[in-house]
Amino acid sequence: SREINKPFTGGIGSYLLQLMIVSFLQHRSRGDLNRGYGGSGKHFNLGSLLLDFLELYGLDFNYVTTGISVRHDGYYFPKGQLDKKEYFWQPNRPT
Repeated sequence: SREINKPFTGGIGSYLLQLMIVSFLQHRSRGDLNRGYGGSGKHFNLGSLLLDFLELYGLDFNYVTTGISVRHDGYYFPKGQLDKKEYFWQPNRPT
């Protein structure tokens, strides 16, 4: 078994999965508003949402260079961004 359900071995825990789902739905609803569908989401079924979620985070998303934030209506940011650097690099933390 690959033990992908154990976060301490590199898997995805429930908290991370919840944040990924929230981020996906935030971006999906923003895209719907931009396309003129409204914010109701009635034109999607759960199957298509699941497939779109798996396509985004399984194929398209670059985890090495991109971070996810669900604050302030959600956004993606480059991990090397100067105003976000303190979240990733803490020189006082013991190694």
